[in-house]
Amino acid sequence: MNRMDSPLPTSSALPRAWWNHPAVAVVLMGLLVVVVLGIRWRLREFPLERDEGEYAYMGRLILEGGAPYGEAANMKWPGTWLAYAGIMSVCGQTTAGIHLGLLGVSLITSLLVFILGRRLCGTVGGAVAAGTHAVLALGTPVLGFAAHANHFVVVCALGGFVVLTGRDRPGLARVFVAGLLFGLAGLMKQAGVLFGLLAFGGLLWCEVKRAREAAGWSGAVLRLAALGLGGLAPLGATALWIWKLGTWDNFWWWSVVYAKEYASLLTPKEGLAWFEKGMRALLNGAPWLWGAAAGGAVGLFFRPALRAWRWGLVGFALVSFAAVCPGLFFRPHYFLLLLPAVALLAGVAVAEAADRLHERWPRWPVALLPLVLVMGGAFHAMWRERAVFFRLTPEQACRATYGYNLFPESMEIARYLRDHTAPDARLAILGSEPQILFYAHRRAATPYLYVYPLMEPQPLAIAMQQEFTQRIEAVDPDYVLMVGIEESWIRWPDSHMEIFTWLTGYLRRFHVVGLVDLHTDRPGDFRWFDGPTQDQPRSKWWVMVLRNNRLAPP
Repeated sequence: MNRMDSPLPTSSALPRAWWNHPAVAVVLMGLLVVVVLGIRWRLREFPLERDEGEYAYMGRLILEGGAPYGEAANMKWPGTWLAYAGIMSVCGQTTAGIHLGLLGVSLITSLLVFILGRRLCGTVGGAVAAGTHAVLALGTPVLGFAAHANHFVVVCALGGFVVLTGRDRPGLARVFVAGLLFGLAGLMKQAGVLFGLLAFGGLLWCEVKRAREAAGWSGAVLRLAALGLGGLAPLGATALWIWKLGTWDNFWWWSVVYAKEYASLLTPKEGLAWFEKGMRALLNGAPWLWGAAAGGAVGLFFRPALRAWRWGLVGFALVSFAAVCPGLFFRPHYFLLLLPAVALLAGVAVAEAADRLHERWPRWPVALLPLVLVMGGAFHAMWRERAVFFRLTPEQACRATYGYNLFPESMEIARYLRDHTAPDARLAILGSEPQILFYAHRRAATPYLYVYPLMEPQPLAIAMQQEFTQRIEAVDPDYVLMVGIEESWIRWPDSHMEIFTWLTGYLRRFHVVGLVDLHTDRPGDFRWFDGPTQDQPRSKWWVMVLRNNRLAPP
């Protein structure tokens, strides 16, 4: 981030009254972080959404000795599955346990942002950056209540920068540990690799400059090697683990062959529309905080004291944005990767404005004004979402955030399936709802945790549909869930529709035992049946629970 071989800029040396002391910023922004953590604690029972369901299900399989990319797979690298396995082994295999893990990650992230901000622009800037990030990462525009992979990418990447940067030249051990953290960031999600590449480029720049001045290259080569080896170690160890478990071919197919097709689905024009939608939600959610970040970005180029670390922060912001871009989908939680850079820029703006005001009016509390404005911006952002943050129950907050998606209803559906199946029963979900598998503590009939790939207009879709249907027929599951929610399928105009022809015939082997009608403004309506029924869904969005005809009546 900052130049590792240069002294950092310092704040004004003028005497400070208590109201202008940096400790005031630490206390105020610390209280802001505590409020955010309190909100996370209150909503720790927030129902799991799809991605969380995937991570939790895969994490449990790993804890039970299962192989990733074996009986369940996805194109993501397995770092977040492993992180969930670690969290659940400590906090429990529950919704609250997972979100307590996220609370811990959020607290560590705030601390790391504070340390980096303090190194860049002093204590005031670090405190503002930490508070700003805590608020932005909580908001519904980034789906901040869900423990997405991007939270784990951010905490690992920031940890790497904290270890690597500082006033002194890092030793080999420090560089290697930083590399490990960057490697973990990439393992959590492929886009996290970009932060490691930025760190390698920054270290190369600093070491080349030092080598030219000191006329020696041995230390530079050793440090670069240590960073590279540290970064490759988690990836190499994971690859060896997957190879020994015998699922390397599946891993390669999902994370390279299919991922390549997935990343090419959208045109630049379509990607721009996604980006505009995402950024509009972010800016509307916290306009003052984003305005402060914009001020910090401008101030970078007009304040001589910022020259020492100007390009480091610019590079960090650009790489953070690049990490949001793969595939051009710009989903809300992707923007979590950009928020540390935004928060640090807001810290720059407040720190520089406070210093200038203090230099001009050292005996007056006017230097508090930028801090007060940012505090106001943070509380304004929380006030806009006050119902979710402070009033609604976790289930109601989930409904307000995700609309008619069946995340709150998933627990009741899973409870029924758990009560009516043996522990070794297999379930087939005709939709993208892996959280039900986690809640029910049952395994899937097919490795496909989502049906999205089957609907995508890409050349592998037909083969994937065939594998999906063949696996289900071979397993002959006890229960099938038919999900009538567009967000659970995401059909494209040119999707291959052969799977629905198969469904028409295959579902004749089952009979309906449960119907759930979903709504945007209230809990779903459940109807359970003791035997076959002719009842049909009464809502536009619904879920059918179907029992295999070969089973005796319950």
